[in-house]
Amino acid sequence: MRKRAERRWTIMLVPHGSGSSRAVEVSHTVVKSLTGIGGVLVLVMVALGVAAIARGVNITRNGVLEHENRVLIDEIQRVREHLVVLRDSLTTMGQRGQDLRLLAGLSPLDPAVQQGGIGGPAGEWPERDRLMALGIDGAQALAARLEVDGLARRANILQALIHVRCVLAE
Repeated sequence: MRKRAERRWTIMLVPHGSGSSRAVEVSHTVVKSLTGIGGVLVLVMVALGVAAIARGVNITRNGVLEHENRVLIDEIQRVREHLVVLRDSLTTMGQRGQDLRLLAGLSPLDPAVQQGGIGGPAGEWPERDRLMALGIDGAQALAARLEVDGLARRANILQALIHVRCVLAE
């Protein structure tokens, strides 16, 4: 059997300026192997580049979300501070209402009636479930919302009582 002649590649190296050129012969198998290894290296570099970019995007997104979270936590804290002032104002209004009832010769209201409507919403409330799923921060937001809702109901009751007192006074 005759051995088939292996294909070969000739690479010519030509220096700049003067000097003799050199010819290097490389077998076709070596060229195919080097091409395959080069292709794999290019694919690995592209994959690493894409992974680095994706990680950079995630790090940036996480930074933005952490900043938003801090801003929201600060806002919840400010709302709670305002709620303390509102609660104090409503307590003062309730006390003045009691004083007006005494001056008018009416019996004082039961404190439970003054605190009416504080219990919070009942029934289906999907926002509650979504907030509770957010952990501690969600629970704080829910508590603030319930407090605002309760104080708003209490303020509405006090406003109605004051309106009734004004009508009775006329």
